[in-house]
Amino acid sequence: MATSNGTDAHGVPRTMNALEPADVVNGKITRKRSSYQDTVLLRDTSLEREAVLAQEAAWA
Repeated sequence: MATSNGTDAHGVPRTMNALEPADVVNGKITRKRSSYQDTVLLRDTSLEREAVLAQEAAWA
Protein backbone atom coordinates (compact mmCIF):
# COMPACT_ATOMS: atom_id res chain seq x y z
CA MET A 1 0.00 0.00 0.00
CA ALA A 2 1.34 3.41 -0.93
CA THR A 3 0.10 6.97 -0.59
CA SER A 4 1.05 9.51 -3.22
CA ASN A 5 0.99 13.21 -2.43
CA GLY A 6 1.39 16.02 -4.90
CA THR A 7 -0.34 18.88 -6.63
CA ASP A 8 -2.35 19.16 -9.79
CA ALA A 9 -1.48 21.57 -12.62
CA HIS A 10 -3.13 24.41 -10.70
CA GLY A 11 -1.29 23.78 -7.45
CA VAL A 12 -4.22 22.06 -5.71
CA PRO A 13 -2.93 19.40 -3.28
CA ARG A 14 -3.87 15.80 -4.16
CA THR A 15 -3.53 12.60 -2.18
CA MET A 16 -4.25 9.14 -3.54
CA ASN A 17 -3.81 5.63 -2.22
CA ALA A 18 -2.53 2.83 -4.42
CA LEU A 19 -2.11 -0.88 -3.92
CA GLU A 20 0.75 -2.52 -5.81
CA PRO A 21 0.89 -6.26 -5.11
CA ALA A 22 3.91 -8.03 -6.53
CA ASP A 23 4.74 -11.64 -7.31
CA VAL A 24 8.20 -12.63 -6.11
CA VAL A 25 9.95 -15.75 -7.40
CA ASN A 26 13.43 -16.67 -6.17
CA GLY A 27 13.82 -13.23 -4.61
CA LYS A 28 12.97 -11.34 -7.83
CA ILE A 29 9.82 -9.42 -8.69
CA THR A 30 8.26 -11.21 -11.64
CA ARG A 31 5.01 -9.27 -11.91
CA LYS A 32 3.53 -6.13 -10.38
CA ARG A 33 -0.01 -4.85 -10.63
CA SER A 34 -1.21 -1.38 -9.68
CA SER A 35 -4.64 -0.52 -8.38
CA TYR A 36 -5.44 3.13 -7.70
CA GLN A 37 -8.04 4.49 -5.30
CA ASP A 38 -9.52 6.96 -7.80
CA THR A 39 -8.75 6.26 -11.44
CA VAL A 40 -10.84 9.22 -12.64
CA LEU A 41 -8.77 11.60 -10.52
CA LEU A 42 -5.59 9.93 -11.77
CA ARG A 43 -6.70 10.36 -15.40
CA ASP A 44 -7.83 13.96 -14.97
CA THR A 45 -4.66 15.00 -13.14
CA SER A 46 -2.49 13.33 -15.81
CA LEU A 47 -4.39 15.03 -18.66
CA GLU A 48 -4.11 18.43 -16.95
CA ARG A 49 -0.36 17.99 -16.51
CA GLU A 50 0.09 16.95 -20.14
CA ALA A 51 -1.85 20.02 -21.30
CA VAL A 52 0.29 22.34 -19.19
CA LEU A 53 3.52 20.71 -20.41
CA ALA A 54 2.38 21.00 -24.04
CA GLN A 55 1.54 24.66 -23.54
CA GLU A 56 4.91 25.35 -21.89
CA ALA A 57 6.70 23.60 -24.76
CA ALA A 58 4.81 25.74 -27.28
CA TRP A 59 5.96 28.90 -25.50
CA ALA A 60 9.61 27.82 -25.40
